[in-house]
Amino acid sequence: MNIVFHIGLHKTATTWFQKVFVPSQQQLLPVIDSRQPWNDRIMRYLVKTESSEFNPYTLRQLVLSRSNVDKHAGRILLVSAERLSGHPASGGVDRYCIASRIHDSFPEAKIFCSLRNQMEIIPSMYITMVNEGYCYDICTLLEDRNWKTFGPSPRFYEYHILVNHYHELFGKENCLFLTYEELQHDPATYMQKLGFFLGLIITPEDVNKAMMKVHVSRSTNLRLCCFLNRFRKTEYNPKPVFRFPAWMFRVARKLQLPGLGRIGVVSLEEKCRINRIFLESNLCLRTLLDDSSAEYVSKYYIRDSSVNS
Repeated sequence: MNIVFHIGLHKTATTWFQKVFVPSQQQLLPVIDSRQPWNDRIMRYLVKTESSEFNPYTLRQLVLSRSNVDKHAGRILLVSAERLSGHPASGGVDRYCIASRIHDSFPEAKIFCSLRNQMEIIPSMYITMVNEGYCYDICTLLEDRNWKTFGPSPRFYEYHILVNHYHELFGKENCLFLTYEELQHDPATYMQKLGFFLGLIITPEDVNKAMMKVHVSRSTNLRLCCFLNRFRKTEYNPKPVFRFPAWMFRVARKLQLPGLGRIGVVSLEEKCRINRIFLESNLCLRTLLDDSSAEYVSKYYIRDSSVNS
């Protein structure tokens, strides 16, 4: 079976891949609902099933029944979802379990993923989480404070562990890990690598589409929204003591008050801290990628102590 799993990550042009690139490639056949993966039967079985109840054969049959292989012979089945890489709010605690389930069900699969330097992906992810209801400071994403429960952990952004794990499961030749920075600065090379890996013919039009933006982060007054989120029912805060009306959150996102905007989400000092936390991981990561991707890691992921903003 010719099947590819696109394992996210968040904030690495996953929405562009799903909404722009995939529809332009007739050879690709999406087999899950990427718009609402939390409601998709295949995704829920893969991610949410208890270990004692998970059966690789069942997952394989779910995909086969959805894709109608006989009717679409020759097409490449695609499972694309950010959740396959875990989630920052839980520290990606289940990402390696998910990887093993994919391998047990589809040992012949190919794996594709884009990475993004931590000094950009962490602030971007934090803004999204606040918009979704997260109540806490960005520093909580950089410290593992949990003992009895699962929560954010910097290990989520130690990419070399994720890359090495997939290489060990599927073989390096069946995995493609690219960088978001390469898509930004050299979309032609990025697209050619992706096309070669998937067995697709990439046209100049495809390269032009690589520069399209399909998702723009909403401006958010972070401090005010973090406070109001304590009174908002969300997955991050399922049982607030008191609930504010929904319109208050919509207004809060639009208010432009001094000291409460997006500016300064991550200070220069914090960027230096992020750089230090992930320096060793990024040095390891550089050895796991091809030469051009490794160059982007050297330039954007590995900085000296005087990181420029």
